[in-house]
Amino acid sequence: MNALKQAVRDRLIAAGVNGGTAIFDSLAPAGQAYPYVVFQYVAGGDENSSPLDTRSEIWQVKAVTDQHQQAGELAEAIRAALHQQALVISGWRHLWTAHEKPVWMVEAVGQQIYHAGGTYRIRAHRIA
Repeated sequence: MNALKQAVRDRLIAAGVNGGTAIFDSLAPAGQAYPYVVFQYVAGGDENSSPLDTRSEIWQVKAVTDQHQQAGELAEAIRAALHQQALVISGWRHLWTAHEKPVWMVEAVGQQIYHAGGTYRIRAHRIA
């Protein structure tokens, strides 16, 4: 859902995560300097558990950096920006956002690159 994607990005920027810059949907541009934040839809969709048009989606939001400590700091900033925080979703009423699972991994591509953040469940229903 594009409105939810925009709401996640807007919330990260408003909260000043990574200085409110270098926040990308799914992939960062080739050659992007560290650190940066990427977010992407992982799973979920329509709930069909009531007459309301309700969705429950899981989004992964993580920092990517070449600094170990910075990775942890950015993961905490992402959690503070999203966990139990209100989102403004065009055409939808935000119900809640909750941190579900942490994300932490390291890759070695000539240097160590850290990925740190988490998955977030976001629930909303369409405004009639």
